[in-house]
Amino acid sequence: MSVLILVADDESDVEDLFRQQFRRDLRADRFTMDFAQSGDGALQRIRDAAGASLIPILSDINMPGMSGLELLPKAKAARPDVPVNLITAYGDADTRRKALEGGAEALLTKPIDFVALRSEIDNRVPRGWSRGPLRARLRRTHCEHMFSACPRTRTLLDAVSMAQRCQQQQTLEMTSIRRQATPHMRSGQSDLRFHQGLDTCCRSKPQSERFVHL
Repeated sequence: MSVLILVADDESDVEDLFRQQFRRDLRADRFTMDFAQSGDGALQRIRDAAGASLIPILSDINMPGMSGLELLPKAKAARPDVPVNLITAYGDADTRRKALEGGAEALLTKPIDFVALRSEIDNRVPRGWSRGPLRARLRRTHCEHMFSACPRTRTLLDAVSMAQRCQQQQTLEMTSIRRQATPHMRSGQSDLRFHQGLDTCCRSKPQSERFVHL
């Protein structure tokens, strides 16, 4: 099941701000984010996300048409299991009271404290959780099942895998050789002198250590 965070705010730059703040989490596929610019749009997205795990719904209070306070009971009725946090630029006592009495989980004030918001999200989504590795395993299993029925394709895949291991081994060998060649260089020497030192170091190694035999 996918994990979704829904943000309702009529300001056009809110989506860019949230995606920037949670860019690493989005790239790691910990969760997805959806955005609505009105209360009606938020309700439609809540209905569309019936199969997703919403954590949480974030809504600005001051929006044209349906306000966040009006959206709150409708969102709770549609998804009573999902916490709703309201956002406002005016964190006065009366607004806070109305939000909490209406069933809001919390009232966030602008500018949003993203450190506190991230902490709340981390409590709901384990830090190491990601759909990415699961999907990779499913793709790999599907490919292995598909190619197992074709011996020639399987042989080709094995050859590619062996070539990749060979390339990795050669990269490690060259890294080791470069480290050993460093003492042959003095500060200010040209690239030519460096490569001469590298060649000297390569010749000093036994043939069996310089090349990977398949």
